[in-house]
Amino acid sequence: MAYQSNRSIRATALRFGLTPALLLTLLLGVAFTYLQFKDREALYLSHGSAIAEQTAHALGSLEPQGWEDLLGRILEQPEVLGAHLFRLPRVGDRTARVMGAELVANAGPRLQVEHVLLANAPTRDSTPIVRAPFSAAGTDYVLALQLHPSPFGVRAYQVLMLGILAFLLCGIVASVWAVRLADRLNRVFAQFGNAMTSAASGNLNVRMRDFETREIGDLAAQFNHMVAALEFQRREILESHEQSLDDLRETLDTMEEQNIELDLARKKAQEANRGKSAFLANTSHEFRTPLNGIIGFTNLLLKTETNELQQEYLRTILRSSENLLSTINDLMDFSRIEAGTLVLDHVPVDVARTAEEALQILAPAAYDHNLEMVSIADDQLPSTLLGDPARLKQILINLVGNAIQLSRNGDVVLRISSQVTGESQNTVRISVNFPGNVCSPEQRAEIHVLLRERNMPSQSQASANTLGLAISGSLIKQMDGVMGLDENRDSGTTLWFDVPMAVDRNFSSALPAENLSGSRWLLIDPNSKTRSQLARQLRRWQASVVELENTRDYLNAIQQMWQQSELPDAVLLDVKASDEEPQTLEEQVARLVNDYRCRVVIQGLPAELRNCYDSLRHLVAGFISKPLASDSLLLIAKRVSPATTTNEKRSAPAVATRQPEVLAVDDNDANRRLIAALLENLKVKVTLAKSGEEALEKFALQSFDLVFMDIQMPGMDGIEATQTIRRQQQGKQRTPIIAITAHAGTEEKARLLAAGFDDFLGKPITEAQLGHTVQRWMQLAITAAAEQKSLPETSPVDIENCVTLSNGNVELARDMLRMLLDSLPDERQQLLDMLGTESPQPLHELIHRLYGGCCYCGVPPLRTAAEKLNRTAKARVEEGWHGLINDDPVLSGQINAVVREIGKLLDWAEEKDIDALFLVEQGLLKQGFSS
Repeated sequence: MAYQSNRSIRATALRFGLTPALLLTLLLGVAFTYLQFKDREALYLSHGSAIAEQTAHALGSLEPQGWEDLLGRILEQPEVLGAHLFRLPRVGDRTARVMGAELVANAGPRLQVEHVLLANAPTRDSTPIVRAPFSAAGTDYVLALQLHPSPFGVRAYQVLMLGILAFLLCGIVASVWAVRLADRLNRVFAQFGNAMTSAASGNLNVRMRDFETREIGDLAAQFNHMVAALEFQRREILESHEQSLDDLRETLDTMEEQNIELDLARKKAQEANRGKSAFLANTSHEFRTPLNGIIGFTNLLLKTETNELQQEYLRTILRSSENLLSTINDLMDFSRIEAGTLVLDHVPVDVARTAEEALQILAPAAYDHNLEMVSIADDQLPSTLLGDPARLKQILINLVGNAIQLSRNGDVVLRISSQVTGESQNTVRISVNFPGNVCSPEQRAEIHVLLRERNMPSQSQASANTLGLAISGSLIKQMDGVMGLDENRDSGTTLWFDVPMAVDRNFSSALPAENLSGSRWLLIDPNSKTRSQLARQLRRWQASVVELENTRDYLNAIQQMWQQSELPDAVLLDVKASDEEPQTLEEQVARLVNDYRCRVVIQGLPAELRNCYDSLRHLVAGFISKPLASDSLLLIAKRVSPATTTNEKRSAPAVATRQPEVLAVDDNDANRRLIAALLENLKVKVTLAKSGEEALEKFALQSFDLVFMDIQMPGMDGIEATQTIRRQQQGKQRTPIIAITAHAGTEEKARLLAAGFDDFLGKPITEAQLGHTVQRWMQLAITAAAEQKSLPETSPVDIENCVTLSNGNVELARDMLRMLLDSLPDERQQLLDMLGTESPQPLHELIHRLYGGCCYCGVPPLRTAAEKLNRTAKARVEEGWHGLINDDPVLSGQINAVVREIGKLLDWAEEKDIDALFLVEQGLLKQGFSS
């Protein structure tokens, strides 16, 4: 910040010019006045002394009698004020003589002797005195004249006034000089200021003129030099700026050309990417459409009466088809992961069954490496979780396939465990343990780097060993999971991953539990891991199991059991339990069947079973191929067990009083027949349509409970047909429409939901997926209708259901219900306010929040009404519907229904003692536990 001062150059010049001049003038005036005063005083006293001497001479020549007259005449002099004549004694010093002086004659004011004779100075009244001694007749006399002070004072004042006038004159002269000097300096500095301002504004041609003063001239010369230097620098800067502008123009022209080229390249790349995506989609469609028929009909054929060898051939076809499907999924997912467009599905999935299917697909490769594969699932694992079954199977295939490639001679064990981490959340850990005895150090290092960096390599960087792991790692990461690798010299190498998965409460208990109680099994398998897998599965079905570790002497063990009358109902014999030739194995099996009346089930690899199938098929009860499939084991177990029961006491989900009617639309004849066969197995009445136009015709003639709609069809595709149906259903009951497409990307789901679909299924369709979908959408409709009929007779709150939803925690159930009750008054008012709005989006957000709260409390009537309104509001949002909600009879009616249920629930809360109700429920729970 520049220093600022309030002093001007004029003031400074005046101060430094006037002050020395005035001080000097003052000193000279004082000195001059003082000297003039002294001169006048001396002159005055000298004149008085002359008068005194003349008078004294005259007195000496006169007689004493004439002295008085002479003194009187002296007073006539204007300078004399008084005259005194003293006679002095002859002896003594001066002081003594003065003090002894005698006044002889006097004229004028009388003074004391000491005042007159002791000094030549003025008296106390400032009267000057002069003295003149003389002698007469031998006597000494002193004449003292007292001079008049007036003339002396006037002269003194004259001198003083003269000094003051001189001082003023000098001050005026000095002021004029100082002002002129200041004005001159002001003009000089003003010229400098104007020149600097002009230079600052850009006029560097300004120059200062020469000055007479050397210092100011030097300053002007330096200023001119500075401005000239600045002008030179500005010229250089302008030239450089012009050069830079020229360079910039050239660069911009080049960049514009490059941008045009890049834009063209980008458009070409986008076009190529679209072509690639279209190619992949079409290729996927072309592959998946026939695979859907192959896999679907193979599964149907497996359920028919075929012998074990034929079933093995069918399973080989199924495994090969699923292996091809997994390869297609890898190619599609690799492209989607690179583009960042992969979206995971969130549907019911049986993790244990998915693991078995993955092992079945990789079984031929494992046999080539002399590996046995075992899948062991934790007993606490929920039967159905929510996730992406296709991607989960793809991860398992990649991990197990990698384990097979890096191992020879041993076991590949896939373990599945589950840990509860929340009310409806589980963390599932899946690990693959394998020998890894042919894994080179380079491959091991490559795997470690991949797991450490957690990045998917590019196509050029990916190797055969790491590409599958990289895709699996990316999928696990997108599932919010983690993947790791553990190595142990004794137990081998373990690849593992943890993923969070929600429990599907709607389907976890949909199927009845199998019960093989009373059935006794003897397991003869030299491999402890496969034997443990069989034992765990059979015990899960309530069967009694005996494991025989010493398999070489199993005939003696069975003989001892026969002697003790403890023969099992079935003997599961592994082909490797005996090292004998097939003829000897046939003899041993014949002995078990004929001598001990045992039902024998042969287990082995597919190649081993083919070798002994013809010789044993008339003796044994069945064949089980490795790796173990629980479905195959269950079929054989039911066949050989003396009595099998199914727990039918379990409450089944609500079913419709009539057979559900479903419309299936697909342009492929094989797919239509497959969907029809699968739905008929589910006891569903099916109507088929081969195009969108035919679907609209049949939909107009008949009402359906559910529609399965293929997307890619010639003519009117599935999206256009669905949008037409939605327009026709404006203000009517909404029919669920499920999209079926060969495009594997689940990112299509958002687009399909926005087009009016309610759910999404990707080809190939499995019977389990189709069954879950039918059960879900039919059960929702049936349950809603059933509960709607029973609402007037049902209490607004089910305390037992509250406690069940809180996993038996009575206090948590009570707190959750109270929180819901506290929020209901505000939400009821908000719902009433929604009747005057025009957008369904706020209504959907409000009712979705209310429905979510009802799902954790035992309030069935309000939950049912909120769920129905939630579905309707969601449908309106997806359809892009706009209008006054109060004018929509469906929405307004459902809002009023929810408001009525809220009122009933609040009335119930005012009448009931909630704490007492939950205390009673807690007592019932304790009583049930104690009993």
